[in-house]
Amino acid sequence: MIALGKAYPLILFLLATALEAAAGEPWRAVEQPELKQALERAPVLRTESLGEPARGVNVWERWLVPNLDGKTCDLLQIYFKEYYGPTWLYAVDLGTRQVKKQRLPDGHQFYLSGRALGFDGKY
Repeated sequence: MIALGKAYPLILFLLATALEAAAGEPWRAVEQPELKQALERAPVLRTESLGEPARGVNVWERWLVPNLDGKTCDLLQIYFKEYYGPTWLYAVDLGTRQVKKQRLPDGHQFYLSGRALGFDGKY
């Protein structure tokens, strides 16, 4: 069995090749005269319980950013439904207790390691 680390470039190459091939062919709608009857005859899907609902979230990472007063910090927290959106940034000023919510653009992953900030909050 190949370790994922070594197979990762191969997997990316194969995926990119498949996507490129699929993207080159236009999608064409076709007539489906039997579709309406097939849908009307289809059995009703039964639902089932999936267990207890989620009662919390994984907050991933959060960052403390020092304020200019040198005494208080802002807390930055990212929430996202899926990796490519929708994504929200919450900024909590721990000095004033104000909370600002900002919607981030879809289609981008957001990651800032907490270890990337220096003691002054700049680097």
